[in-house]
Amino acid sequence: MKKYDPVITVDVHDRPLGELDKMTAHRTPVLHRAVSVFLFNHENQVLIQKRAANKYHSANLWANAACTHPRPGETCESTAIRRLEEEIGAEADLTFFKKEIYFANSPPLMEFELVHIFKGMIKSDVVPNKNEVSDVKWVTAESLTRALHENPEDFAPWLRIYGGLFGRDLLALSD
Repeated sequence: MKKYDPVITVDVHDRPLGELDKMTAHRTPVLHRAVSVFLFNHENQVLIQKRAANKYHSANLWANAACTHPRPGETCESTAIRRLEEEIGAEADLTFFKKEIYFANSPPLMEFELVHIFKGMIKSDVVPNKNEVSDVKWVTAESLTRALHENPEDFAPWLRIYGGLFGRDLLALSD
């Protein structure tokens, strides 16, 4: 039996409403809080990761450096720092970028999230956790934007949506 893994349900103004099991939130769907991190290097490239084959959602698809859900009582910033370490074994100086609400239908699951997006400059080597990540690569914002347009099926739904939200402005994340 799987353990209870809560997410924080919120209203459209990001006010907490309660807790719900993560899988229930992704099957229903219910708006809940999430965190996504974009990392850059000194060559102004963005890090993308290929999610491990065993991931419950978007396995074997490319995504941004880290993404997850805050635990009850955890800040979004501490969540971002935790997941960078857990997923790609990296440290970064992070700053808050923006919040977005998005919905993505990715059967059998759905994403309905109010995501806190962080950006940062990498401060350490990347050491992927093979249970989380099967590959990583540094790409330019231009090549990522082009790949999202030309081969959207290779990317996690949230990264496809972020590409639409930011478009060519993905470079603004690195400023």
